[in-house]
Amino acid sequence: MTKKNELKKVNIFARFSSIGIQMLVYIIGGVYLGKYLDTKLQSETPWMTVLFSLIGVFAGLYKVIKEVSSLNK
Repeated sequence: MTKKNELKKVNIFARFSSIGIQMLVYIIGGVYLGKYLDTKLQSETPWMTVLFSLIGVFAGLYKVIKEVSSLNK
């Protein structure tokens, strides 16, 4: 295997190893933002927490799909 192929495989591995961390950051950020808004609005039910955590999940999934599609180019 050539040096260029090995470097390409390492680069792909590095890109995909960080995706899980990025998804975690999006989800945790959404949860904390939702909790903050629920506290600020004095909501009895945690609707903002649920909403922003789901937005974080979808943002993370969008990021994964974008990375995978850019890999195929």
